[in-house]
Amino acid sequence: MTKAELVNIIAIKTGIDKKDVMAIMESLMAEVKNSLGKGKHIYLRGFGSFIIKHRAEKTARNISQNTTVMVPAHNIPAFKPAMEFVNAVSKPQDKNSNGLKKNVLLTTSTKYYSIINKGAKCIEDITHVAFENKIEKAPCLISTYSKEDAEKILESSEIQAQIKKMGIEMEVVRIK
Repeated sequence: MTKAELVNIIAIKTGIDKKDVMAIMESLMAEVKNSLGKGKHIYLRGFGSFIIKHRAEKTARNISQNTTVMVPAHNIPAFKPAMEFVNAVSKPQDKNSNGLKKNVLLTTSTKYYSIINKGAKCIEDITHVAFENKIEKAPCLISTYSKEDAEKILESSEIQAQIKKMGIEMEVVRIK
């Protein structure tokens, strides 16, 4: 994911203008760089820490000239994820809270389906996507399901209530 994609997702989820989100993102990155440049670590509880690691002086080989080179001692930035972060990333993500398959890898041998706004013929036409148990405005992640699971999700009372509230039509489509 790029910085621009991250900014778009945050803007959509929070309702904050993209320019403001970008300014916040730029400010955050600048402060991380400034703090690490001064040798100060940054601790974000539940997320992780941006730290400085010291690398001692060492010898290396310049293989093009077949000589020994001294690499001076230096500091490098590093990210150390919090245990909550590690656990969230490492746990299996193949089922949602309803026990339905989600985020299935696409293969040519099996059919996969998604739930999008009715009438979308290509990715640029997608305005809304059913993601887990809610409807998201595009751009957002597009989950894939078996046809049966996608139909169950579309027929669920939660999704139907959101469709009615938003005044949109949704359909199950095969992802090619």
